[in-house]
Amino acid sequence: MSDILHRRERAIREAVLIRAWKYRQRNHAGGAWYRLRRTLVDAAEVWVLDESGAELLERAGSKALAVGSELIPAKSMYVITRAQLEAIPNRRPIAVRLSAELLAARYLALVPHEPAAGCLA
Repeated sequence: MSDILHRRERAIREAVLIRAWKYRQRNHAGGAWYRLRRTLVDAAEVWVLDESGAELLERAGSKALAVGSELIPAKSMYVITRAQLEAIPNRRPIAVRLSAELLAARYLALVPHEPAAGCLA
């Protein structure tokens, strides 16, 4: 009887250790893809910028999202308004999804969804 209980205890301890490891990974490198997908969910549009466009945003006070620096090669991703987007020359729209085009871009601007009329924001 005690042998069965010891095996069961060992299995439970292993499961707890594995779960703890997975949670640590989610909060570090293992969670980068989750955070990137979550960022894209909030974006209505994604635009590829050149270096001058990114510098323009930096000078205007926009901060790059942390998830971009977690990727290799690192990306500068900015959440901006439509008005800010209109002021940036040399921008190119891409599909809002994980794609080779998005992953190849060095500088990205994300325009969030606008709240629907009548919704509480």
